[in-house]
This record gives sequence, structure tokens and C-alpha cells, in this order.
Amino acid sequence: MEASRRSAVKPVIVLKPSKRVPLVEDTTGKASDALPLPLYLTNAVFFTLFFSVVYFLLSRWREKIRASIPLHAVTFPEIVAVFALVASLIYLLGFFGIDFVQSLIIRPSGDVWSGEDDEEGNEVLLREEDARTVPCGQALDCSVPSLPHMVRNVTAQRLFDEKPVRVTTEEDARKVSCGQAVDCSLRSLPPRPPIVTSQKLFHEKTVIVTTEEDEEIIKSVVAGTLPSYSLESKLGGCKRAAAIRREALQRLTGRSLSGLPLDGFDYESILGQCCEMPVGYVQIPVGIAGPLLLNGREYSVPMATTEGCLVASTNRGCKAIHLSGGATSILLKDGMTRAPVVRFSTAKRAAELKFYLEDPENFDTLAVVFNRFVRFLLNSGLNDSKFKLILCCWFIENFEFLGGCRSSRFGRLQSIKCAIAGKNLYLRFTCSTGDAMGMNMVSKGVQNVIDFLQTDFPDMDVIGISGWITEIYGFVLDEGNFCSDKKPAAVNWIEGRGKSVVCEAIIEGDVVRKVMKTSVESLVELNMLKNLTGSAMAGALGGFNAHASNIVTAIYIATGQDPAQNVESSHCITMMEAVNDGKDLHISVTMPSVEVGTVGGGTQLASQSACLNLLGVKGASKEVAGANSRLLATIVAGAVLAGELSLMSALAAGQLVKSHMKYNRSSKDMFNLSS
Repeated sequence: MEASRRSAVKPVIVLKPSKRVPLVEDTTGKASDALPLPLYLTNAVFFTLFFSVVYFLLSRWREKIRASIPLHAVTFPEIVAVFALVASLIYLLGFFGIDFVQSLIIRPSGDVWSGEDDEEGNEVLLREEDARTVPCGQALDCSVPSLPHMVRNVTAQRLFDEKPVRVTTEEDARKVSCGQAVDCSLRSLPPRPPIVTSQKLFHEKTVIVTTEEDEEIIKSVVAGTLPSYSLESKLGGCKRAAAIRREALQRLTGRSLSGLPLDGFDYESILGQCCEMPVGYVQIPVGIAGPLLLNGREYSVPMATTEGCLVASTNRGCKAIHLSGGATSILLKDGMTRAPVVRFSTAKRAAELKFYLEDPENFDTLAVVFNRFVRFLLNSGLNDSKFKLILCCWFIENFEFLGGCRSSRFGRLQSIKCAIAGKNLYLRFTCSTGDAMGMNMVSKGVQNVIDFLQTDFPDMDVIGISGWITEIYGFVLDEGNFCSDKKPAAVNWIEGRGKSVVCEAIIEGDVVRKVMKTSVESLVELNMLKNLTGSAMAGALGGFNAHASNIVTAIYIATGQDPAQNVESSHCITMMEAVNDGKDLHISVTMPSVEVGTVGGGTQLASQSACLNLLGVKGASKEVAGANSRLLATIVAGAVLAGELSLMSALAAGQLVKSHMKYNRSSKDMFNLSS
């Protein structure tokens, strides 16, 4: 029993973080020492060789194209140039040379950020540590300061994935300090008591920060000398950084985060892609609606929500659809959009670019530029526009041969539509994006086209009126809000964005009466008055439905989509009509802008990935590119159909208020909770 209480907690040593001083002089040389020239001269030689060879080969290709000479007929100088190109490319793979590669392989230790003021004293201590001759813990002074009576029964829960230990008596504390549960210790330094903070977690357990190093870091963050956003890079551990940032935030604000969990989450998985400066994570319950019978297959639909009745209502709609033979969902269109804005000195020049982009004869050239990563050719000093056109035609003819020059494996340009406002031109690119939601993918291709156009339209300025800026490979692409992303817009309602889907079902009259507790006539009339006429009276834009955004948002959160895109993804018109001589109900939902993906973003997180796996759409499709994301869009539309049917039936039968009072009301005393 007593042995189980022992922990691997090391005694706190009063040492500030410092650089370790090696006891033996490091005689290992760098790889760059073997070079005949200094490193900067070697880099300059290879850079010059690389670009010179590229220019030479391009010039030779241009001459062969003009003279109709086959490109595979090469001369001896061309063979030498190819070998030189390969050799220089191999050297420049790291781009910054050998030292850059070494910096990636040989990373400095996490304590190099500390100051240099204590180096001499710490060097002596480190040498004493390495010179000890007795086993760990035998040379320690086991005396500990007397513990105050009020902290004798404190649960000391260690941070950073270490096992919890309960220190109950001074005797247990002395055993820990003596090294019985410690792997190694210093011979000549007595242990110090841990630093207790006021941070609390789930069951009001006091968390003890057991190192003085962590306490110093917390004080630096609170004082503002160490930026909170740099903790991950400074400490090298994401969870440790989150714990320290959390404690610093509590001290700064004076507010407790005891209800916000910290443990049980993989903070490494969100670094650099999902969330910055984390201090915990929010728990949202996930319910299952279904089975939803859609296109002959059954799906259990995960919904993350805190709204009572939502999952139950959608589940009832799924039951009615299943009893009536299922629903049919059809994908109408699949294309993500991006829309930069460019400006000219006159409206005439803006119109000239508009005519050029909308000319069908130019689309193939623009598609090659969009689909292939040819910027390094177009920016290599070749200003001859005729040669550029010949080069692009050659790319078209050698489409399969140049498979490695793509800006994306899945991005394919579908169309370009332009809108002009004075001397400003808005370019709306539509592109297929495979199983990704695809906005970044489209941005890469758009940047290629913009670079290509600036040769023939040098007076074109790429500007941003409103929107956001994406930096790609050192270039800047401005978004002009003509997409339109995360905003209700008529262009998305009419043209569509992402996946355009329609889903329909015929609900038998008996099911409407027995399961939905209403009649076909009441549903048709209510849909006309509420979803159609009522929405028109309100001036709705794409909101001709009862609550499509409820279902869309719940599925988006559960499956790792961008929740903010529920704005345009919830564009939906719900139609109801009596069929089969008025006995049965035909219901349909049309959704032109369902923006989903099964790779990238939040889809790679463990919980969201599990929900995608439940639907059978996890990751990229191995059979047909984009099949998983398209299937997910049809499932979203099917779930919206079920939710619309159930809510409209509840309204028609007068059950909405009753059900919400029963299932969506808390029985807790809110006054006592707030106090």
C-alpha cells in the first residue's frame, strides 16, 4: 500500500535553466569543414550553377521549338548541363546548404533560452553530479522542513503525464526526498519543498508545480517578458506549454479555469494547424441520429450539440424516412471558389482582362497554368509572351509527362467568372479539390494564374478591398469577398460553392400520421406559410427552411469541418408537396453550398476522425478522388431532410413547446450555481 504511494517525482533543485557545459571537449567536426571553399562561397557557386544551367536549357528548348527539332535529341553540352542541373539541385535541396540541414538534424536542447549569468556556478554543479561515486539517494540529507498542519493531506497531482502521488505525512515526504522513489540526485544539495500553486482541475484537486523552472517561466509570462505564444517553441512540449500558459492566465485574470479540462488531449496534433495558445479544450456531447437510409445504405449520423431535442428530433425524422423506403441524395456540382480582386488605372484595361479571361480560346492555357506549378519557368526572365504561349502549349501536349509539376494533385480549374466595378476586376475561380474542402488548394492555383497574367498586364495591381490575405510561397494573394466565404451571399445561393446537393424522399401517409403525429395537408400548408412565404417576408437569403443550420453545424463540429462555414452551407430551400392523390408527402431539400472535406484541418483530430470513420468517409478515398467528401455532403443533406421533416411535423402538431419544456430544460437551481 505504501509502495504504491511512491512517485517518480524528483526533488526540486534550486537551479535556473542554463546551457550544459560538456566535460570533454567536443572534437567532432562539421560536415562543412570538408568543403574546399567557405560555406557561403560554395552556396553561391551552386546557386549560380543552378540558374545558369536552367537558363541555358530553356534557351536551347526555345530554339528547338522554333526550329521544330525534337526535344529528346540532345547534344553533349546539353547532357553536361543536365548532369550539372541534377548535381546542383541535390545540393540545394536544403536550400540553405549544409548548415541548414545540420540545424534540422542536430537540434539544440530546450534550455538554451536561459541567460548566461549562472553558467560558472552551474558548470561546477554539473561536474559534481557526474563525479558522484555513491548510488542515487544515499548521500542525500533526508531532513525536510516541517509541513504545516493545513497541508498534510494535500493531493499532489503532477502535470505533464506523470503519475499522481498523495503526500499524506511528513514521513512520506521524507521518503520521497531521500531518493527512494527517485532515479538520481545531487550529492551535496538538500531538497527544497515544491512550489504549490492555486490551479485546480476537475474535482478541486490542487495541482503542484514541482519545479522552480516552471515557476520562473510562469512569472516571466505574467510579467510580459516571455510571450505566451512562444512557449511551445521554447519548452519543446505542447502539453507543458499549455499547462504553464493556463496557470499564467489564471494569475493574470484572477479567474479560475477549474471546469476547463487540460488532460486527455493530444496538443501536439493541433500545433501549427488547428489552434494557437491552447489552455485546455471544451467538451461537447456527441449524439447519434439514425439509422438514416440514404441511397440504399444506412448511416449513423454523429451530431455534436448542446441543444436538447435536436438529436432526438433528427432521429425521429430518420425513422420516418426509413419506414418509407429511404431517401435519395444527388450531387449536382462540386467546385470550391476563390476570388482575388485586381485593379487597373482605367476601366478599359480592367475590361480587356475580363474579355481575355472569359475567352474560351484562352481557357486551356489558363487551366495549364492553374493546374501546374510553372511559376519557376515564368519568372526565370523569359519575357517573350509568344514563347510563353508556346511553352504552355508544350505543357498541354506533355500533360502526362509533367505529372510532377502540379500545384496540387487534385486541384483542377473548372471555370473563371469575372465581375467589374469601375476599374476594379473581381475574378471568381472555381476548382475541384478532391477530398479536401480545398480553399488553400485553390489559392495556390490562383496565385499561378495571377503571376502568369502580370507579364501581359504589368499595370495590374493585386489588392484587397475586404477579406483576408493568404501568403503562399513568399507571394501574397488577396481575397476580394466575391467567393464568398463565411458570409451569406447571393452568388453562392445562385452559383453554388463547394458541393451542391439535392435530397428527396416520399413519406407515406400512414407514417406521417402515426410517427409524425400530423397530416400531409397540414405539413404542405405550414411549409408554404413558414418556409416560403415567411422567409420571403423576412427578406431571407438562402434561408427558406426551418432549421437546416442546426443539423449542419452539429455534424460539422462532430466531423472536424469549419463551423463558421455553416453560414453558406446552411443555404437551403425545403419543398413539400402532396403526391399519390394527396395520400403521401414528397419532401426535398436543395443545398447549393455544402462545404465539407474529409482530409485536412480538424478532420485529422482523434475525436473528429472517429466520427468520420463511423460514416465510412475517413481520410481520402483510395478508389475515386473526392468520393469521400462528396458522400459526406450527401449525408449532410439527408440529415437536414430528416431534421426538417421532424421539426415541421412538431410545429404542425403543436408539440414543439411541449417537447422543449420536457427535454431542453435544466432541473438544476441556476441561482445556486451562479452564486
